[in-house]
Amino acid sequence: MAVNRDPGLSRGIVASDRRLKVPGVCLKQPSPGPLPRCPIALTAYAMAACRTESRSSIRPVRARPPRVPPRIRIGAPGQLLLSATKYNSDAARWFRSLPGSRWSAAEKAWDVRDTSELRKLLTDAFPSLNLPKAAQAPPSIEMQSDIPGGAPELKDYSANSLSADSLEKLRRELALNGYSPRTRKVYIGHVRRFLGWWNRPPAEAGAEAVRNYMLHLLEGRNLSRSMQTQATSALRYCHRRVLQRPFDPGELPTPRKSQHLPRVLSRDEIERIITAGHNPAHRALLMTLYSGGLRVSEAVRLRWDDLEVSRGPLLVRGGKGRKDRYTLLSRRALAAVEEQRVRLGDPRPLWVFPGGRPDSHLTTRSAQKIVASAGHSARIGRRVTPHILRHSFATHLLEQGTDLRHIQELLGHASSSTTEIYTHVSRRELGRIRNPLD
Repeated sequence: MAVNRDPGLSRGIVASDRRLKVPGVCLKQPSPGPLPRCPIALTAYAMAACRTESRSSIRPVRARPPRVPPRIRIGAPGQLLLSATKYNSDAARWFRSLPGSRWSAAEKAWDVRDTSELRKLLTDAFPSLNLPKAAQAPPSIEMQSDIPGGAPELKDYSANSLSADSLEKLRRELALNGYSPRTRKVYIGHVRRFLGWWNRPPAEAGAEAVRNYMLHLLEGRNLSRSMQTQATSALRYCHRRVLQRPFDPGELPTPRKSQHLPRVLSRDEIERIITAGHNPAHRALLMTLYSGGLRVSEAVRLRWDDLEVSRGPLLVRGGKGRKDRYTLLSRRALAAVEEQRVRLGDPRPLWVFPGGRPDSHLTTRSAQKIVASAGHSARIGRRVTPHILRHSFATHLLEQGTDLRHIQELLGHASSSTTEIYTHVSRRELGRIRNPLD
């Protein structure tokens, strides 16, 4: 093993063939040779030996089935939905190792194709497990023979080349029409799940098939109205632009949207959340989200060039709908961001809130976790999200007398009716109304 021969580090070296003992480490020297006595050199020697030992002892970890049998539900035709009774990393690794498994966020379960190999694997791992009867039936297939009298060919349309071609055409069509990456991901996901449920050639899926699928989502999956609207829009777009088939909007009505009032935090709760930030960078992010009324995707993509210190406002580039706008940034938040600039040093990265790599920004999921963790530490008593900070910003502005039109511009709302919802949660006007009982 190579040892640093710097005279300043290797002073007092003696020959030895004994075990090297360091707190927490006990390694045998690979070959007779000098052993450093200097503490710095000894520590470096031990760390290098640990790295060599760890690399030589790496073994592939086999996924072990969980101790408790999983919950099994019937999914799309020919599919099973598996979920762990108690989540842990070993169970997740085992589900991920199943052939053809993928995580379904809508079902909150692992979507696996129901095959004889899978059933044998489940029964071997859990002898007392009883599979659902409907899931034991083979998936729907179509028998086709290209040669008269020849052997029939079994076709599975849920993941064949026709479906793959349709999804690729959909991806290209969405990109050419300028849809955002997030919208493309959502639309492709809805169409992929529909094709897995349909399990036939995509060209045969008409309006009636889409209606049955939406009814399946509504009654069997209990999806929210917004999720149904997304699925409806995705399937309608796929029929018109990809399959080139007429699709009457009246054949598939859009579900009525539920009207929910936004949840708002008090000023005291906002202050407690900011104080509960685990480090200065987290507190700078919390103050920026609240003082600017930013969406989480806008906050993590802030660049240093967007901070116009001389003028005061904050420039938001490429917000929702790819629109730029100006919003507020308090002096306190600006001071926290300036401290972030000093900590990053020179050359500073492109982003105000950099991610794990210098060329990438903080992910939206990481920002959501930071806000949720601060809310938990502040003992708010309910789940806190970045969008709740945005709602609180707009409501507090309205309560202090800011014009609704200005709030609409700061939030980047295309319609004033979207901003008017904050009048229902503002306590300024509600407190002026005298109750008849009083």
